[in-house]
Amino acid sequence: MKSNKSGRLWAIGLIILIIVNISALVTIAANTRFFKKGQISRFERPDFRGSRARGDFEKRFIEPLNLTPEQSMHFTSIREENRTRMMGLYRKMSESRDKLNKALTERQLDMEKIEGINAEIIRTDAEIRQQIVNLNLGMRKIMDQDQLEIYLEMMKSHRLRGKGFGRRSGPPLNIIKPAF
Repeated sequence: MKSNKSGRLWAIGLIILIIVNISALVTIAANTRFFKKGQISRFERPDFRGSRARGDFEKRFIEPLNLTPEQSMHFTSIREENRTRMMGLYRKMSESRDKLNKALTERQLDMEKIEGINAEIIRTDAEIRQQIVNLNLGMRKIMDQDQLEIYLEMMKSHRLRGKGFGRRSGPPLNIIKPAF
């Protein structure tokens, strides 16, 4: 009788793990290009560092702030340095998620490996969030009070979210998105 009960508990536990894994895989697939065939993430665009991206940044952020040439150069260098670091962090996050997906799809789950990969994802996410804070702090340091007021208003309007399918009012729940 006792072995029958423990066998049932194991079976129920395995069924729960299978359901959790399937839901995780569906969530991951829904957030990747699997369901978004024609769309490409802004971090995967081949012309990401092209002149069009730089011109848009200047029109949207540098010109309205009326930065001096020295401030503009400093602002751009902070942004480019941040972009380089963020691309590395996003690549690292993508690789970690791929490892996690692979570990979750193995027949025999290695919970130690899965927990290690998950800890790596959490650390990378913390690095991304800290980099976003550092970017905003660095940009704020070079602005005077009038420029800062304009910058804050631009950031508020830049982060507004409309209503409709796939949109929420308020910040995203899973990650802080960079302003540019």
